[in-house]
Amino acid sequence: MNNFFDNDETKRLLTNYRRAVTRLEPDNSFEQARNQYITRIIDYITSTPKDWDEGTQINISYFGDVFKMELTQETMNKTNIDTVFSSLYRFFIEKYISTPGDMTMESRAIRKFATERIDSFEESAREQINYAMNQMTLSMFKTLYNEDGLKAIRNFSAVKKQAEDLKVKWDEELKLKEDKVISLNAILTNQQDSYNFVGLHAGFAKLGRIKVKELFWSRMAMLSIGILIPVLIIAQVFFYNAMNTTFEKPMDLVKIIPGASITLIMIYYFRVTLGNYSSVRAQIMQIELRKSLCRFIQRYSEYSEGISTKNPQLLAKFEDVIFSNIMASEDKIPSTFDGIEQMANFISSLKPKG
Repeated sequence: MNNFFDNDETKRLLTNYRRAVTRLEPDNSFEQARNQYITRIIDYITSTPKDWDEGTQINISYFGDVFKMELTQETMNKTNIDTVFSSLYRFFIEKYISTPGDMTMESRAIRKFATERIDSFEESAREQINYAMNQMTLSMFKTLYNEDGLKAIRNFSAVKKQAEDLKVKWDEELKLKEDKVISLNAILTNQQDSYNFVGLHAGFAKLGRIKVKELFWSRMAMLSIGILIPVLIIAQVFFYNAMNTTFEKPMDLVKIIPGASITLIMIYYFRVTLGNYSSVRAQIMQIELRKSLCRFIQRYSEYSEGISTKNPQLLAKFEDVIFSNIMASEDKIPSTFDGIEQMANFISSLKPKG
């Protein structure tokens, strides 16, 4: 907003002009009334300059600088004073149009004077007064009509149509994304139901892969030693035949001690590898059991809290199997059927009771 009247320079010019008009000696009743109304309008402006700035922006932009020059004219003749009145009258009419409510008695008197005594003014002043009374309203409406705010209102229908089209497009995109999220959620839920149980299944699967590799090398070692033992025995037989070795006396048995010792050592290692193979196989069986239980018992974290408060022992066997140590031999493995009864009770507890 252009601060025109709420400006020290403009206030000083208006005050000086009012003082100068007051000192004049009018020649007739027209000049007396004109000068009085000039001082009244100036008093209105100087009492509330911010309101006049807000209400007269159009005329301020049209001839604000020219009006200041009119106030600084040294010659106080009829033409110049009529011109100042016509300019003040334009500000006065614009202020009235832009302000809600009706005119006061004094404001009506000013408008009545300008309308009825218009022929008493000089020609240039008459043109300004006629413009204020007849054409300024149209000029103000044209200016306001082309402002950005009213342009937005005029374009409201087009903007509304664009917004509706954009909303439909967004709704379609949101629907597609929602369907995709629901589909992904179903996939993730299935993945959870199949492979996840508090992260245990993944850990057991990794441990199972390690044990499978260990079982493979244990089997290779066991087979290698198992094949080597008969090979050694046959090699000894061929060796003794080739050397024409005879066993006529008890002392001749000393000759077979090296070969027999090697064979016994190999048999010992075969037993060790066999035991290791059996141990690894037993561990794999336990791991597979735990993986199967993890697939079977789902949403344990959701159900266990409510179930444990009703029957703390219901899931005890399941937890004993899942969280027990992996035994090195089959005779120490917790029985696969130890928890079957408790699992049956667990499933029964999830069914709604009729």
